[in-house]
Amino acid sequence: MDKSKPTRLRFGPFEADLEAGELFDSGQQVHLQSKPFQFLATLLQHPGEVVTREQMSHVLWPNIYVQVNQGLNAAARKVRIALNDRVERPQYFETLGSQGYRFIHDIDILAWSREVETGDNAPLRLAVLPFNSEDDQLNGDGFAGELAGLLGRIHPRLKVIAPSSSSHLPTPIDVDSVASRLNVDLVVTGRVERHRNRFNISATLRAVAEHKVLWEGSSERNTNAVFEALEDIVAQTVGALPTGNLPGTSVPPSLPRTDFQNYLSFLQAQRGWYCQSNATLLEALAQFQKSVERDPNYGPAHAGVANTHIVLAKHEVIAPRPAYQTALNSAATALQLSPDLPEAMVAMAWAKLAMDHDWAVATRLYERALQANPSYAFGYVGFGTLLMARGRVDEAVDAIQQADQLDPLSPFTSTSLSTALYYARRYDESIRYARRALELDPSSNTARALIGLSSLAQRRFSDALQHFESAAEDSHDDPVMEAHLAHAYARTGKVSSAEPILVRLENRSGNIPKPSFHIAVIKLALGDVNGAVRWLDQACRERFERTLFLGVDPRLDVLRGTKHFEEMCKQVREPDLRKNPLDRSSTRGGAA
Repeated sequence: MDKSKPTRLRFGPFEADLEAGELFDSGQQVHLQSKPFQFLATLLQHPGEVVTREQMSHVLWPNIYVQVNQGLNAAARKVRIALNDRVERPQYFETLGSQGYRFIHDIDILAWSREVETGDNAPLRLAVLPFNSEDDQLNGDGFAGELAGLLGRIHPRLKVIAPSSSSHLPTPIDVDSVASRLNVDLVVTGRVERHRNRFNISATLRAVAEHKVLWEGSSERNTNAVFEALEDIVAQTVGALPTGNLPGTSVPPSLPRTDFQNYLSFLQAQRGWYCQSNATLLEALAQFQKSVERDPNYGPAHAGVANTHIVLAKHEVIAPRPAYQTALNSAATALQLSPDLPEAMVAMAWAKLAMDHDWAVATRLYERALQANPSYAFGYVGFGTLLMARGRVDEAVDAIQQADQLDPLSPFTSTSLSTALYYARRYDESIRYARRALELDPSSNTARALIGLSSLAQRRFSDALQHFESAAEDSHDDPVMEAHLAHAYARTGKVSSAEPILVRLENRSGNIPKPSFHIAVIKLALGDVNGAVRWLDQACRERFERTLFLGVDPRLDVLRGTKHFEEMCKQVREPDLRKNPLDRSSTRGGAA
């Protein structure tokens, strides 16, 4: 039996988050006390049905067996005030005298719980392969990614493979090989075309094992109605899914709108973002910013700006503190424009974590993002990273393994899982996933460095040095890779090789920030504990990502138990209440 339950419902301009106990009106949170919200939630869970006063009283006061009429009347009145509803002409729920209450408005289900059982109702795995096109301006990868994002939000049991994995399949794509590479049951292929001001998208849904076409269709619209065409294809695909058990009330979400040319530019920026290399990320950032300038009301472009700043800061290509501040502002704008956008929720979550150490808000935003799209691999990576930083090591690895199942051919997911396994001190497994990342992307210096870190932890010094030297040589003066090499030299007793690199890093100037955390690690390996602590303090002030993992990083074990280091760990674990760049109430409302 499928245990998934609706967790987020929309009716008129209102949305109710049943898990959080929160009500929103057009994206703004409406204050509603616990009992009235339970009253509303009970009606929403039984639309069109009569909920008797006795049933309602048992929900609100389960252990009270006396008259509660006054309490029921008060709860109903407060809900009507919140919904601006009237007893005489109700829009949302009606009172049926002494009989009870009934919800009468249409309801859309926006998100489901992620509790899914196996067996006959086991998850269906679906991949949307890059669409074909003879028009160089039409981004087949991008349109496939948009469809995948929409399909991923239908139901938790429909597991949609991330487009970054589909894009790694060799071309021309042999559909029959998809099952073994991506482990999917269903495949969507398609084509996009443009003729003057007309746009056409056609798609085919296939059951891989049965070699059977389940549905094929198309939608042709004016180019400025491209979003309606995409939503039409998604609706037709959902209707053809061979589940029989996906609730019919699941409706595809609507895509935010912009003009056609700006949309094409946005899809091109997304393609660069998925590559995750520093060069393509910088190009993607410029394109996202141009998209914002062209249409300031297009929420996904603001989310793109936010997430690109975050990744560039994580890669230490740009200074983290101003990058995260920009990400906070851009994510807040994106959520105001598109309150249900998972990409914006994840950006806000990471920025709140990095800037404010606000674990509670970040956790809630990640949960909301994964409710909105249970197939969002990047969301699982972020949530797993948060769990790792909290020291919940096994849960962190489990979360990122879910991302790996949804994005099995992505070098980024493989290196994320390798990183988590390194912090979990599961070094052999970390090396295995880093090697897989290298197979997918032979130029990945991050993967080489991860092999070096685990090899160093296992005292396999020659292997470690080989990978660190290779990464530093291929990275074109990347200070992080140079720092990894210096640390390895220091650990293996090659002090004369480590010290010149350390001096160069300490005196570094230019746009790329000094790698404060890595300098601290080098000094620690050289025996300069006081110097290491000073640089760690600076890294914490500058908000370098790696300072979130002070509590689990194996390289810092020698400092554990010392007063100053434990105080640093405590500061990371607790919210920074001294500075709050964004009002929390507006953040919570925007993320609805």
